[in-house]
Amino acid sequence: MPETMTLQSIDLERAELASVASALSKYPRLVSLLRYLGEQYFAGKRDQINEYNIATEAFGRSRTIFSATEDSIVRVEAHRLRKRLKDYYENEGKLHAIQLSLPPGTYIPVFTHLDAIQLPEQSSLRASVEAPPVHPAAAPGAPQASSPEQNRGIALPRRRWLYALPPRREDPTLNRPQIRSRQLGARSFLPRRLCLSA
Repeated sequence: MPETMTLQSIDLERAELASVASALSKYPRLVSLLRYLGEQYFAGKRDQINEYNIATEAFGRSRTIFSATEDSIVRVEAHRLRKRLKDYYENEGKLHAIQLSLPPGTYIPVFTHLDAIQLPEQSSLRASVEAPPVHPAAAPGAPQASSPEQNRGIALPRRRWLYALPPRREDPTLNRPQIRSRQLGARSFLPRRLCLSA
């Protein structure tokens, strides 16, 4: 650990690790991985955090049999943990002053201390949740839009188009299929467009 870290920040990081572990309690493998990484990080053993040690110590794989090329449990669970951490900090842990991440390519956890400026204000979040924006055309009793500029917010039915090609026939003299252009005229080369209403 760097010497500049204070005891208070270490305690806050431990508390954040515990809150994330409790939020992920439905996933026991992720919790055991997270706790192992936290223990090694706070014990100052960052150089010992590798795939082999995680598999044997956190997941209980055999030291004699484990092969990282055949067993990808650590990589898979680390990917799942990264995904869950991202979801956690986008929703439930959005307002936490310290955020935990596991960068791709490494198993060493990173604690990011966010300033008060970087955190969104709770009052603005509450206001956006309480009063969702209402489109004027979607309000009950609102007049219907009459111009294309006013139609942008209104869902219009979509049309589906079906393209039909002219029929093909076999030409016995050329031994290849030919379009019936002689019988149908020159316009038969153009595809016919039919409108199917939704």
